[in-house]
Amino acid sequence: LGFLAATQATSDDPERDAEPGKIAHEIRRGEMAALDEVPFSQYYGSVDATPLFIVLAGAYYDRTGDRAFLKQIWPNIGRAMDWIDRYGDQDGDGFVEYLCRSPHGLRQQGWKDSDDSIFHQDGQLAEAPIALCEVQGYVYDAKRRAAGLARLFGGEEKAEEWERQADELKARFDKAFWCEDIGTYAIALDKDKRPCRVRSSNAGHTLFSGIAATE
Repeated sequence: LGFLAATQATSDDPERDAEPGKIAHEIRRGEMAALDEVPFSQYYGSVDATPLFIVLAGAYYDRTGDRAFLKQIWPNIGRAMDWIDRYGDQDGDGFVEYLCRSPHGLRQQGWKDSDDSIFHQDGQLAEAPIALCEVQGYVYDAKRRAAGLARLFGGEEKAEEWERQADELKARFDKAFWCEDIGTYAIALDKDKRPCRVRSSNAGHTLFSGIAATE
């Protein structure tokens, strides 16, 4: 957590897919990275690292009760939350999406990051910006955990706002992603908000994050 906070992006850098508040995807020390032949010396092309940073911070506090450390990285958590709303939701539809801006970056920026990993039922590749189902769950979990942490530091108003946002996201997610014909959540929504009606393990992540409907 300390390392991720220390390497959190502070500026907008399209070459590295970086935006203020975003958490790094990978940091390399090889020759090509050192010579800037690839952007991966400090690369931010990950749509899930930022909400998962917040989830991890909440889980860490639950396990350790280490309030002093959480206070130290609380500004970083706040900046990560700001990234979710300001940069993560690229078109204002209430979902966090990704779109590669770097000419040398990753086309797919979820945990399945091979070029052809996100597609429609007919095999057609989804066009970005892409909203992955599991990422919405990470964001839901992040908002709820951030609300709990905010209360540690007297931020009751902010905590209530984040809880409200989480509840709204959960309702919105079920309407947009649930596909009755395949009996599960779509793996993603493409740029036109068409669900990619593909059964995948991605939908399983919605169970641990708590965004999945109980019915």
